[in-house]
Amino acid sequence: HAGAVYAIGGFHAVEGGIWGMLATNTRYDPEADSWAEMAPLPEPFAETCAVSLNGMIHVATGRQPAGDANVQWTDHSDSGAHFVYDATADRWHRAAPNPNPRNSAAGVVLNERFHVVAGRTVAEGNQAFHEAYDPVSDSWESLAPMPQAQGGLAAAVAGGKIYAFGGEWFDDGGGVYPQCWVYDPQTDAWSAGPDMRSPRHGLGGVAIGNTIYSIGGALQASGRMTTGTVESFTPPAW
Repeated sequence: HAGAVYAIGGFHAVEGGIWGMLATNTRYDPEADSWAEMAPLPEPFAETCAVSLNGMIHVATGRQPAGDANVQWTDHSDSGAHFVYDATADRWHRAAPNPNPRNSAAGVVLNERFHVVAGRTVAEGNQAFHEAYDPVSDSWESLAPMPQAQGGLAAAVAGGKIYAFGGEWFDDGGGVYPQCWVYDPQTDAWSAGPDMRSPRHGLGGVAIGNTIYSIGGALQASGRMTTGTVESFTPPAW
């Protein structure tokens, strides 16, 4: 965002558990090669979606502490909370919450709207929801759901379309998804894209120009077999 990288929220290990949720907001300046603490989130928040949109950073849809406890994974619940950070003023404010609380979704900006795709809930597992937030009207619109429910996935935008890929499931021993799905905003419809060569979950997704990169993640469900693998995919010209 504005030439800097922000690490917002997440988890760290604390006494008694490894799921201490954070509200921290740390800014990396690539020119100075240094990190600085900025205004924290109003509340601890993790497994969120974060995007840079219209000069602001939007963080929405994840997990938050359900009560005072903040140590174990079971201390947290799904949340549709939505916080907006003004980096110039170093200040946060609240925006309209996502109507479908969940965690481990993927977030991208397409046509000046904040899209949140798929994810999962604690009670019901993977979800296929897809919403778009309009910062002008401060409202969410429900759009065509992804053809397959996938949590822990990544997404990126190339050629005016959303590419969503990867993720994991836990039933029957669990596994990772190779599938890639392509969303066309002109038709509000999804189609199948090429499978990932190295299926992963908990990965990063970014587009540089018209090339999409899938970065890191884990090769098996949960935290097993983390990897530094990077793959690239360049969609055909449309």
